[in-house]
Amino acid sequence: MNDQNMPEGARIAIHQGEIIKAVKLIRESSGLGLKESKDVVDAYLDKHPELSKVRVSAITAGGWIFWALVASGIVFLLVKFQ
Repeated sequence: MNDQNMPEGARIAIHQGEIIKAVKLIRESSGLGLKESKDVVDAYLDKHPELSKVRVSAITAGGWIFWALVASGIVFLLVKFQ
């Protein structure tokens, strides 16, 4: 898949920093798998270096979600085994 046949919604999602949404839209429209769809998004970001902040913010958001889940798991364990 190239820039021309990427769904417009996926392109808009990438520009808004919604990487996961873009991957989902590509998967739905093309039938590609998760990894292949993410590769399409990564290739798009590689071709558009002005969007490098989008990639960084997506990584940061993913890290924040991970640590939020870890913290909630710790709280759950503390309450359960008190």
